[in-house]
Amino acid sequence: MNIRETGRMNVTKIKNTLRKRKVLSFIKSKKCDIVFVQETRLSPLDSQMLSVGWAGFVGAASGSSKSRGVTTLISKHLQFKCLKQSKDDAGRTLLLLSNVYAPNIDDPTFFGQLEKKIIDMGDYPVILGGDFNEVMDPVLDRSSKLVQVSRTHTALKGMSEACALIEVWWLQNPSGWDYTFFSSPHHSFSRIDFFLVSQSLISAAASSTIGNIILSDHSPVYLHMFAFNTTTRTPRWRLNSSLLLDETFKESLRSQINLYIETNVPSAPSAGVAWEALKAFLRGHIIQYASFKKRESLAKLQDLEQQIAITESSFKRNSSSANLNKLTKLKYEFNTIPSQKAAFSLFYVRQKYFEEGDKEGRLLARYIKQREALTTISAIKDDHGHLLFEPKRINTVFSNFYMDLYRPVLKFYATFKSSQNHSGSA
Repeated sequence: MNIRETGRMNVTKIKNTLRKRKVLSFIKSKKCDIVFVQETRLSPLDSQMLSVGWAGFVGAASGSSKSRGVTTLISKHLQFKCLKQSKDDAGRTLLLLSNVYAPNIDDPTFFGQLEKKIIDMGDYPVILGGDFNEVMDPVLDRSSKLVQVSRTHTALKGMSEACALIEVWWLQNPSGWDYTFFSSPHHSFSRIDFFLVSQSLISAAASSTIGNIILSDHSPVYLHMFAFNTTTRTPRWRLNSSLLLDETFKESLRSQINLYIETNVPSAPSAGVAWEALKAFLRGHIIQYASFKKRESLAKLQDLEQQIAITESSFKRNSSSANLNKLTKLKYEFNTIPSQKAAFSLFYVRQKYFEEGDKEGRLLARYIKQREALTTISAIKDDHGHLLFEPKRINTVFSNFYMDLYRPVLKFYATFKSSQNHSGSA
């Protein structure tokens, strides 16, 4: 899906025909592919009337009162198929793309329910936008000098952390400030309209901008997205527990641990550093040993297959009991190796079943997502001060940094080794 522009608007009632045309004309002029509209005050039937013109898909959640309702409009030119849709009874949220109109009272339960709905939708990238009626930063996002941290603000921050969502405008404008809403009674500005997106979509976010307050007392907010390029992640390494039944492996592991302790522990700056380095060291040794055993097993299978072919040919020429016994023994030995693999596969399946049962493992999935969010680097500045979001370019910056860091050390070792060779030859 290639989304050129995503926008969100709070329009405060668009049932009036003239006002509806003004809003749709304004949206069309901005050439958006996806639009989140809040406070529409439209019934489900009236919401479908918005599908005229450029809109190909209309998803709406309408409340019972006249102060709620959200609608998501998706351009007919966008290759889009709605796989799953979830609405709340209060007419405030619409998920898949998540369009939010939060209550304008201190109601932390709203964001708790929204968090649950996002998690229930599955492990998919999220674009969540709308009128949150709350700021992400009480100091920077309000013109008023009075700083108040409400329970709703705490719930909003908790939801964004639990779902690993990042506020795009702030990420792309770390030193800037702007507002999206003007309160006439309080004569103050605030930034309560924004987009929260998943970590995996940060590299696809080209820009996020705030428009002018024209059609209502809220500014439209725009999110320009590139084509979604999913970065291939390295699979999570896991210990093959069947190796622990191998006495040779256990003895090898003990010797490697002793070697590491003798060589590295005395010079380690702290016990924590020594422990973390030991885990990386043992992981490399385990991977090396497992690869060796795999190659050995494949070579043995190929050798047995060749012996079976030769013995079977001999048995066809001479059907003696000796040839039959030899052939039977080779086939049994050959089948033993795949049987061991199958037994381990069954053991792993049973282990997974008894650990998780018929549960979906949402608590664990949520915990893993939070842990990944803590270790994910969403943006970085290069040597020229440019802010980078693409994972490949971020990796290149780190690679170049460590190459420059260790180049003098490598050069010193190369010079030292060369001088040692010269002195040895002399």
